[in-house]
Amino acid sequence: KEAVAHEFCNSAAAPDGGAGRLLDAVRPLLVEAKQSYADKFDSLFNDSEFANMMVVDGCFLLAVMAILTGTYPLEHWSWTHGRMVRIIKDVLLFENQIPWVVLRALIMALRRPVPVDHFVDRILAYFEFGVHDRDEEQPRRTPWEWCNLNPAHLLDLVHQRHLGPPAQDVHHHIRDRDYARPFPHFTSAVELAEAGIHLHGSGTYRVRDMRVEPSSPAAAMLWLRIGWLVLPRLSLSWLPRCWLINMVALECVSDRSDNSGVSSYLAVLGSLIRAERDVEELR
Repeated sequence: KEAVAHEFCNSAAAPDGGAGRLLDAVRPLLVEAKQSYADKFDSLFNDSEFANMMVVDGCFLLAVMAILTGTYPLEHWSWTHGRMVRIIKDVLLFENQIPWVVLRALIMALRRPVPVDHFVDRILAYFEFGVHDRDEEQPRRTPWEWCNLNPAHLLDLVHQRHLGPPAQDVHHHIRDRDYARPFPHFTSAVELAEAGIHLHGSGTYRVRDMRVEPSSPAAAMLWLRIGWLVLPRLSLSWLPRCWLINMVALECVSDRSDNSGVSSYLAVLGSLIRAERDVEELR
């Protein structure tokens, strides 16, 4: 990691003294950065050591973004696909996050821009079906501008982009301790289908795209229990599953009132599954 970070900061920051330039960009943010951690670093690191750690971790993360998006090839390093997959899993673990203020300062100090929005698009593409069977050079863009967000760290940015903009008619007022209430058990997916409530894919991978729709306007007018339970078509392979678990961890500690999208989706999905037939119905 230190070797990659050293080469990246020297080549992307300035032809001479790249590391020093990035350290100067980080030093004014040390107090704010330390407040992002539960641990007290004063007894473990001095300011110089902490600043160096932030630059090394930040530059390595930015190098991973640049390598994955093809804007900074490290040809002489053995960046195999398997190694990159393991790295991008690790950089989105909840316990591996570094403050976004540090990353933003490093990005501003670079001579070469890092396409963070393109990197997040590549990450979100793993949640879609068939992503490995498509040409991944130009992933589908999301209309929401990432630069208008104010994330705490990279996982928070990916989480906000994955949820997408909230619906206009949704009220974002959640009482305290809503998470402590027992979640009502739904009937199973098979029993829903037998009762006339059919499962339907939303055509997107957004966890917020859950809704119940009548099968026809006539059914809605007659209050018939025939309709669709619309769920997003999410790929739940090991990599997206790991990221979703870490998003749930983020939601558990976040104080944003509209921040429970992943937890809600997984709660509904888990309630629909009681047997193997339910899994087949969901598929």
